[in-house]
Amino acid sequence: MQNTMQCVIKAAPGEGNLELVERPIPKVGPNDVLIKVHAMAVCGTDVHIMMWNPFASTRMKPPMIIGHEFPEK
Repeated sequence: MQNTMQCVIKAAPGEGNLELVERPIPKVGPNDVLIKVHAMAVCGTDVHIMMWNPFASTRMKPPMIIGHEFPEK
């Protein structure tokens, strides 16, 4: 297994400011599971984050990894 993963981050407040970056894979604790994601999708929350509307701007403090939608295999 490699030591890094690709992820999308909201790099800074404001419209846009999304970046595809490589980050270390998080450490797994005794009560955690590590899931390898092969594909992902964009959801409505991601659009709010990209547009930086009040829904996102009152809930996020960039920089932050975003995304939580992935299909079942």
